[in-house]
Amino acid sequence: MFRYIENILQATKLQHQGDELSLLKQPTSIDVLIDNVILRLGAPCVSRMPQNMSPILTIQAALIEQALFNLIENAVTFSPDGERVEISLGETQQALLIFIQDNGPGIPVARQKEVFTAFSSFRQSVSKDGGSGLGLSVARGIIRAHGGDIRILPTTQGCTMEVSLPKEEAH
Repeated sequence: MFRYIENILQATKLQHQGDELSLLKQPTSIDVLIDNVILRLGAPCVSRMPQNMSPILTIQAALIEQALFNLIENAVTFSPDGERVEISLGETQQALLIFIQDNGPGIPVARQKEVFTAFSSFRQSVSKDGGSGLGLSVARGIIRAHGGDIRILPTTQGCTMEVSLPKEEAH
């Protein structure tokens, strides 16, 4: 119930404040945020790929954590029981990339933009456990408020979401 209320509050705030959303950014370890999300989910199927980076970004940690929670929870929900959801990091010169990959049914290309629209729930057409249709919309709004974006990468099985967050100098 708490996550639904949090998503409704964030969706309302993003809708009304949009680009004018005032963020209280601080240098934050993305590793710590991902660990917090995995702990909150309590899902043993979520794993992190080994990496040689420990990125610090200047972000509003609670919001980015909520966005990552929404995305990873969605991946866990769509993955068959016991199937792994893998989180890995990458980077470009300008951005940190967070990849969330599941082995669920995937999202048809024709519906990929729709899943980021508020109150659009692909889950309702896949199972009886329909969600609120806010999680991915809120996640995208939070990421965009930080100057980043989310996109669905082409894959042969499941779904891979790529979150990009701009690198800024940590103060």
